[in-house]
Amino acid sequence: MFELTCDPPTARLDAVFGGTKAIDITTTSVERYKTLRLKEKSAPATVNRELASLRRIFRLGLRQGMVATMPYLSVLAEHNVRKGFFELDQFQAILKYLGAEASVPAADFRPRDQVLRGGPETVDVEPEALGGLNGLFARNCLGV
Repeated sequence: MFELTCDPPTARLDAVFGGTKAIDITTTSVERYKTLRLKEKSAPATVNRELASLRRIFRLGLRQGMVATMPYLSVLAEHNVRKGFFELDQFQAILKYLGAEASVPAADFRPRDQVLRGGPETVDVEPEALGGLNGLFARNCLGV
């Protein structure tokens, strides 16, 4: 099929804070980092994931006695509620690809985790067959 690759959330942190002593990473420097990332047009959700990694690093350091304190890491507001998996035209493209053997109920009300987990009705599709839908699967590193 295809492979998605992306940098871990710590890659951007390392570019800014790499080589910096933990004691020198302050709330002010974290706020500057957030401002920088937003100016680079990073989504607030992306910055929040990066900050979650930084928070985890500090908490592990606290637990191991390697740092005495950690900066306050506030999160940004996220407004990225997903409305569905596909737009109608994308869904119709998949149905066209599947052909006559596709049997789709008028509405599928399974919880999202069940849909992602799949089942006997799951069909493997080569991404090239989906045409413009390939970008849909590259929205994040998990492909969902």
